[in-house]
Amino acid sequence: MEIMTHDDVFLRYSKVEGEGDIWFIHGFGESGLSFVEAFDSPLADKFNLYVPDFPGFGVTPHRPGAETVKDSTEVLCGLISDISKNTPVFLVGHSLGGIIGTWTAERLSNIVRGYVSIEGNLTNADTFVTSLTMGYEDPNAFHELLSGIATSRIDENILFKRFLASLTLAHPSALLTWGKSCVEATGETKSGEEFIALDAKTLYIWGDESIPDITKNFVFENEINNREIKGAGHWVMVDKSEECYRAILEFFSTSV
Repeated sequence: MEIMTHDDVFLRYSKVEGEGDIWFIHGFGESGLSFVEAFDSPLADKFNLYVPDFPGFGVTPHRPGAETVKDSTEVLCGLISDISKNTPVFLVGHSLGGIIGTWTAERLSNIVRGYVSIEGNLTNADTFVTSLTMGYEDPNAFHELLSGIATSRIDENILFKRFLASLTLAHPSALLTWGKSCVEATGETKSGEEFIALDAKTLYIWGDESIPDITKNFVFENEINNREIKGAGHWVMVDKSEECYRAILEFFSTSV
C-alpha cells in the first residue's frame, strides 16, 4: 500500500498490471481505514486499488461547500476521471458510501463495469445512525454525541475502536451535513430504487447480524443480486474480510 494526494484528497492505493481500477467509498464518520484489509486480499493481485478519505474525513482537509453526499459524488467522479483514464472502473461502497457509489455508477455508466454495495443504504431503516443528525444543528454537539456512543460500545465490539479512530479525525461540520444529506438521499426506498435501476452489474453484500429486516425484505422482494455473509455485522469487510473480499473478487472477475 502506498499513499498520495490528488486534488487535496488523501488516497491509499496499490497498483499492478491488472484488470482495472477498484475505487472504495467509506461510510459515515469513517475513512479509508475501513478498507485496509483490501490491500492484503487477492484483489490487490488483480486490480489497482484506490481508497480516498473524502473531504472532512480521515486526513483529507475539510472543504467548505463540499459537505453533502452529492458533493462527495462530484469529488469521486473527478478523481476517477483524472486517475482512471481509459481503464475499466469498479466500485465498492460501504453504508452511506453506497449512495455515493450508486450515483457514481449512474453518472459514469460508460466506464463502470461493476459495483458492490456492502450494506449500502437502500431503505430508511439503513439511516439508523445518520438519522441522529436530524435532531442537531450544532456540529460539535453531534460529534461529541457520536463519539460518546462509539466509546461506550468498544467493549461490546472492538471494531468501534477503529471507527472511533476515524471519527476523531472527522470535521464536525462535514460529519453533520453528510449525515443530514444521507437521510434525505435515502428517503423511504429512494436509494434502493436507484440502485436497482443501475445499468452496471451489481452485488449487495450483507451480514446476517446487522441488516435491518426492512432492508433484507427489500433485497429479496426486488430480487437484488446479493451475498449473505454469516457471522458478520455492519462492517462485513472487517468482520469477515477474507470471505467478503473473495466474494468481491469473484464478482468483479466475471464483470471484466
